[in-house]
Amino acid sequence: ALQDAVMEIGAHTHDHPVLARASPARVRSEIGLSLARLEAETGRRPRWFAYPVGGRDCFGPDARAELAAHGVQMAFSAYGGWNPGLPADRYDVRRLSAAADGPRLRAQVQAPAVFVGRTRPGGGASRR
Repeated sequence: ALQDAVMEIGAHTHDHPVLARASPARVRSEIGLSLARLEAETGRRPRWFAYPVGGRDCFGPDARAELAAHGVQMAFSAYGGWNPGLPADRYDVRRLSAAADGPRLRAQVQAPAVFVGRTRPGGGASRR
């Protein structure tokens, strides 16, 4: 019903490990199991993935390669930042945390520069 209502269901691993700290075999298993289970339950293979924890140090080349091998189109981090236009790195699409309470989440959406790091034109990161 969610998929039919224009919702996208994405994967997030099977047991929620920090992928950068897992062996290549465990990364392969975690991603493969989560994609297969969601496909079995929903009838559709997930195209999107969210890294557990989502920090810069929580995913790396093994996870990216495994996601690409499975045909995942985008993977989301959670350390903040901007995605001007189409993300330059489809395996590190930055997002805001939705764990905030109602007023904080509303503020994040209305004034994101206050809550996330952003990259200045021409390079150089700033933090507000």
